[in-house]
Amino acid sequence: MLTVSADDLQQTFGFRAPRGYQPRYNIPPSQPLLALTGEGGRELREIVWGLVPASSPDSSASRRHINARAESVWTKAAFKEPFESRRCLVVIDGYYEWQADGGVRRPHRVCLESRRPFTVAGLWDRWGEDDQEIDSCAIITTSASPRIVGIHDRMPLMIPEGERDAWLDPGSSLERLREIMVPYDGDDLEAYEVSPLVNSPANDTPACVEPFHAPAQDPSSRPLGRSRRKAVSSEVLDLFPTQEGDS
Repeated sequence: MLTVSADDLQQTFGFRAPRGYQPRYNIPPSQPLLALTGEGGRELREIVWGLVPASSPDSSASRRHINARAESVWTKAAFKEPFESRRCLVVIDGYYEWQADGGVRRPHRVCLESRRPFTVAGLWDRWGEDDQEIDSCAIITTSASPRIVGIHDRMPLMIPEGERDAWLDPGSSLERLREIMVPYDGDDLEAYEVSPLVNSPANDTPACVEPFHAPAQDPSSRPLGRSRRKAVSSEVLDLFPTQEGDS
C-alpha cells in the first residue's frame, strides 16, 4: 500500500510522483507499484507487480514472479539478469500480512510507527517490444523482523535511506549487495489488525488501513471442518510466503 500524498512523496524522496498519482490502500499483484529505478535518471515510476522476465515466451500470469528470496535471488535463472543490472526500490508505507489463528487468517498492516513511506528491494525487467512492452517487478523478501515474527516469518527486504544509492548502482558488487540484504533490525515497526475488507482487491479505501478488533470467538463454537478451513484459506493471498515460487 502507499497511502501518503504526492507532496509527502516529494518531501521524503525528492522526486515528484507520476502524473495522476492517487493513494492506494490495497494493491494486489498484477497492479502497478511505485518504484525508483536507475534507468534514465532517478524518478518515481509505475511498474506492474509480478515480474515477467525479458526471456519469457509470454506474459501470462503463470510466468510472473511476485517475490524473490534474498538468500538466493542471484542464483535463480529468472532473477539473475535483473539482479545484476535492473534493481529497483519499491515505495510503500506498509503492507498486509495474515496471521494464522486456528482456522482463521487475520489480516494485519505492517508499517513504521511514524507512518512515513519507506523503500523495499525489488527487481524489474522489460518484456516485449513497442506497444507490447511491460515493465514489471518482483519484491525481494527476507526473514521477518523480531517485531513482527509472531505474525509471519518473512517480510519485504527494507532498504534504509543510506543504502538506496548502492542498491540502485549497477556497479555494486555482489559482496556489497549481500551486505545490504539483511533483515530489518529497527525498533520502529508496528503491526496492527485490520478489517477483512483487505481480503478482496476490490476494496481500496481508507477503511482498509483502519485498526480493527475482531469479535471474540464463541468458546462453544466447534472448530472449522476441513472443507471450511480450505475455503477460508482460499479467500486470501499470502503475499510473502515462507517458500516463494522463485525458481
